[in-house]
Amino acid sequence: MIISCYSILTGGILTCGMIVFHLFFPKVFRWDGDLPKVSSLNRRVIFTIHLALLLTFLIFAWLSFIYTEELAACDGLAFGITLSIALFWLWRAIWQVVYFSPFFKGRSRVMKRVHILVGIFFMALSAAYSIPVVQRILK
Repeated sequence: MIISCYSILTGGILTCGMIVFHLFFPKVFRWDGDLPKVSSLNRRVIFTIHLALLLTFLIFAWLSFIYTEELAACDGLAFGITLSIALFWLWRAIWQVVYFSPFFKGRSRVMKRVHILVGIFFMALSAAYSIPVVQRILK
């Protein structure tokens, strides 16, 4: 149970890292130059999706810090929540490789390394939330 608690807390901390990273998206990805080129509706859709994703990350982190022991125990609904978060991050890691890899071919070494590090970060998030699930299944 102790390892599972640390695992959930690690997931919460890593999720906070994603929140901070996403707060810098407009600047890092130069949205001020690119988004005016798309329709007003599409700008609003992108902005809304980004805010919804930030809210989702805030919920993941909040659950991880406030309900650490429950998520670590993976009893009842906590099992479903923890498994869902683990699968979300696993999907995101796979999506990073499948969807973004073609973009990074022919790019600088720095860009390729960032791409790989982001994928590893997502795998670490998935692993953090998977540990309690696996421990519960093996119990």
